[in-house]
Amino acid sequence: MKYQYIIISGNYDNDALSGRLLKIFLDEFVASDQILFVSEDLFRKRSEAVDTEYLFLSVPTQITYDELKTIRYKKIIAFDYYDEFERNLGLINKDILGCLSGYFKTSIDDSHDYEATPIGLLPIRIPGTLEYLSRKRLTIKRNHFLHDVNFIGTTTYLKNIDYNQRVEWVRTVKDAKKYDFWGGLLELPYNTKEMLDEKYNAKLDDYFV
Repeated sequence: MKYQYIIISGNYDNDALSGRLLKIFLDEFVASDQILFVSEDLFRKRSEAVDTEYLFLSVPTQITYDELKTIRYKKIIAFDYYDEFERNLGLINKDILGCLSGYFKTSIDDSHDYEATPIGLLPIRIPGTLEYLSRKRLTIKRNHFLHDVNFIGTTTYLKNIDYNQRVEWVRTVKDAKKYDFWGGLLELPYNTKEMLDEKYNAKLDDYFV
């Protein structure tokens, strides 16, 4: 059996983390019988040999190199929908790392060194209602909105220039004291609140969810 794309998904209910969002995107461009979407558990139960041009592995993955021997592929691409620019290479078995042709993320930090690994962008879901409201926002009275600004995001930063762009943005909005703000920052293991408290020499509790 031959497919153009095979996606081995993680065992998640979330469309993005499981890889279903990537499948939904690919469905717009190729026939459904050209895409095999299968969970790790079901993949391990398959014995049929298959061919594909692109094999996508949803990260984190427990798949090993030996388990991929039933697939003849041209390229292996790992991907994750985590809200950070770092690749999660530690969540992939080491015997697969050397076979990767690329890694896909939802965003790319041009100042970051990805160590020669080709980096690609993943599709993201933007509901039609969001697009509609963005066009109509200027014509809707302010009291139709519960808040001026809604934002939740992790504490990503530009490593090469040591710039915490989201922290700076949230501080700018909140410190202006003229916007009704809802949300805040979420910690990352390599950029915790304690680290940022020390860096800014201030308690940043009000900026976190």
